Amino acid sequence: MVEANFFDYLAFSLQFAPPGPEEKEIRAKLASIGVVPGRKFDMGAFSPEQKAALVEGMEAGRKKIKDFLATRLKVINGWKMGSYFGDRAFYEGNWILRSAGAEAGIYGNESKQAAYPPTKVLPDGTPLDGSKHNYTLTFAEGQYPSVLPVGKGTWQPPVIAKAESGDRKSRGSTRSGNLRS
Repeated sequence: MVEANFFDYLAFSLQFAPPGPEEKEIRAKLASIGVVPGRKFDMGAFSPEQKAALVEGMEAGRKKIKDFLATRLKVINGWKMGSYFGDRAFYEGNWILRSAGAEAGIYGNESKQAAYPPTKVLPDGTPLDGSKHNYTLTFAEGQYPSVLPVGKGTWQPPVIAKAESGDRKSRGSTRSGNLRS
C-alpha cells in the first residue's frame, strides 16, 4: 500500500536536509518529477498512466527494501541482527541500506553503540501477539550481554529491554536467554 501523500511529505522533509555530494543525482531525479524541497507536490499534473507508473515504482521500491531486509539480516539465536544505522559516511549513497534503516527502525544508533534485534516470532515460529500475551526477554545465568563504555570510568549494560511485539504493548527483561510468553 502506497501512502497517499508520500511525495508531499518527502518534499517537505527535504528542505530540512541539505543534500550531500552523493545525493546530487537522486535529488535531480526527484526534481524531474516535481519533488522539490519545500514545495507542494502536484500529483494532479500527471496523466493516469504516469500516476500508475509512480505508484508502481513506489511499490517496487518498497518490495526492494523488504527483500533487502529479508536477506541481509543475520539470525543469531533466533534474533535477526543487522547494521542499518549510521551517518552519511556509513551509507555511502546506498539508498536501499538507508531506506532499510528507516523501515527497520528509524533513528537507531550505530551498531557499535547498540543492537536492535527485531523479531516477530517466538523461537518455535509462533507469531508474537502483544494483545494476547506478555513477553519476557531472559538470559541464561552467566550469559548476560557485555557492558559498553559510556564515558571515562563509566560502564552500562546495552539496552536490552525492548522486545517488540508488533503493537509495542508488551516489553520486559529479566536476568535468565529467550523471548517467551
